[in-house]
Amino acid sequence: MSDQQRAPLWRTFTPGTMPKGAGVRWVWDERLPRGQISFLGGSAGVGKSVLVWGLAFSVAAGRPFLDAETDQGRVLYLDFDSEPEAQGELMHRVRRGLGIAPNAVEDAITYRVPHTIGRSMSTDMLDDLREEIQRGDYALVIVDAWTSAFYTVRSNDTEQVAAMMGALRSLTVPTDHGPGPNVLIVDHAPKPIQNGPSMLERGIIGSTMKLAGARSAFLLARVPPKDVQGRDVMALHALKNNLARVHDPVGVQ
Repeated sequence: MSDQQRAPLWRTFTPGTMPKGAGVRWVWDERLPRGQISFLGGSAGVGKSVLVWGLAFSVAAGRPFLDAETDQGRVLYLDFDSEPEAQGELMHRVRRGLGIAPNAVEDAITYRVPHTIGRSMSTDMLDDLREEIQRGDYALVIVDAWTSAFYTVRSNDTEQVAAMMGALRSLTVPTDHGPGPNVLIVDHAPKPIQNGPSMLERGIIGSTMKLAGARSAFLLARVPPKDVQGRDVMALHALKNNLARVHDPVGVQ
């Protein structure tokens, strides 16, 4: 193959030709940037799905979420963890809690599960998603959850995780409609270790390549009732935020 036929390996810039930047467009203000990958981690049963459905409805309706603005747009929810019957009950409970009518966001939220139960994310699925995202104006793509969608990828294998993160980045590229979506991956926190590092220190399960490939990451943890007068409170902690300040934890009762 001649030099003229060979595909370029690099994009090259000098200080004078470097882009000056066009600012960051946020799906959820200063937390979830469009065109990037983010993570939401937490232990089983802590309330990740409730939080994610609340975010999905808020983005679809263009309403603030936890006192921060959202960028209205379509939402694609990819569920590898459960079935529509279970998620449907939860989804409608969250919708009613937010006071959103059943048909208010009918065309703005799409929920999908693999046709074959227990199937992981495949190359064909990624290709199909990439084509759909290019056709539609999606602001947010939710993958629930890493453990089920990529169970063939060993979470502590840096090379495998890096390859999958690279594949997921292809879903975030700009479209004819504007910047690509934020791909929010729901993940799990490691089990606590007695007298060991805290949940916040341990972060999410697996290779640090997950966080290295993301621009923001959050951990949802239950606050001990004794610390909040016996109430049932979740705290959303920022583990990482490359493009904005790291916010203080947000409490959700």
